[in-house]
Amino acid sequence: MNVMWQLIEQGGWVSYAIFVVNTLLFYVLGYRYYTSSTTDQFMHRVQSLEQIKLKDLQLALDLEKQNLRDYLSQYKKLSLALVTVAPLLGLLGTVIGMIETFDSMGRGELYSQTGGVGAGISQAMITTQMGLVVCVPGIIFSRWLNRRENLLVEQAEIFGQTIKNRIERSPS
Repeated sequence: MNVMWQLIEQGGWVSYAIFVVNTLLFYVLGYRYYTSSTTDQFMHRVQSLEQIKLKDLQLALDLEKQNLRDYLSQYKKLSLALVTVAPLLGLLGTVIGMIETFDSMGRGELYSQTGGVGAGISQAMITTQMGLVVCVPGIIFSRWLNRRENLLVEQAEIFGQTIKNRIERSPS
């Protein structure tokens, strides 16, 4: 844990921003995972639709499917934005580190007590690495959640069609 905080300190203020983005991103992705795991209430509501008339059934099923889609896609855009921001912050840290490096070179501080060229390059590489370390798993997990969401909506459509078929075949 100390090593992580040392890296964050070496990366400068951009590293703190990347850390905040990382924390928020994985909270949002965790919440999306939780919502995709709690879709049983949708199935119960669809089963309760068996008592309504056939002409109202399709409208009710469509409404329930839309409610499910809305429920599952909460924070989808925010997670996409955070995954996009992380490498950009890493790039910003790279630019800041390289500016520091060139400033040190211009002042002739190649090996000074304050770090000189090495500190700027180190900051540039650390922030780039941090941005990618946040972004890559975030993209993978986010895409997996998107596929899971599509699968659940597909299953809900099949389930709704099964209920509709059962009502159509039953005697009124």
